[in-house]
Amino acid sequence: MKNLKAARVLLCIMGILMIVLGILMLLLPGVTLLTVALILGIGFLITGIFCVIAFFAERGIFESSGWTLVQGILDILIGVLLLYNLKATVIAIPFIVAFWMLFSGIMRISVSIDLKKTGLKKWWVVLVNGILAFLVALIMFFSPVAGAIFVVALLGAYFIVYGIMVFVETVSVKLPKTV
Repeated sequence: MKNLKAARVLLCIMGILMIVLGILMLLLPGVTLLTVALILGIGFLITGIFCVIAFFAERGIFESSGWTLVQGILDILIGVLLLYNLKATVIAIPFIVAFWMLFSGIMRISVSIDLKKTGLKKWWVVLVNGILAFLVALIMFFSPVAGAIFVVALLGAYFIVYGIMVFVETVSVKLPKTV
């Protein structure tokens, strides 16, 4: 029972910290983007190293393991490039998100057409989602500053909502009387 109470207290603290982190992200957008750039670079570097290790571990087992080595080398190179010039990485983040949203929007528009052909009544919801993603991507391409603000606001808002949800879940769940 003591462990459950301790876990609840820790989860409440975590929820509060997530809320504070989200607020800090919104108040310090430059630091947030720099941190995201740093994490992106480190992430690519680590992924690349793991892919190279996996290549040597799976060599001779899978015929296509050479692609794992290629991906590993590319990931390491991208990671080094991202870490070498964090300022350029910060500038690139809105464009990376914009490319992803553009692709996602076009894909959703295409899927909505297929859904309409199958007779699905709510096909238009997917279409609206696709058009919205497409339009936001265009805004981000033509106004990278707005794109950067959007990325930071989205991250900050997510952390705040996540923190609130963890806090509310922890406080509202009743512990059993005996464990």
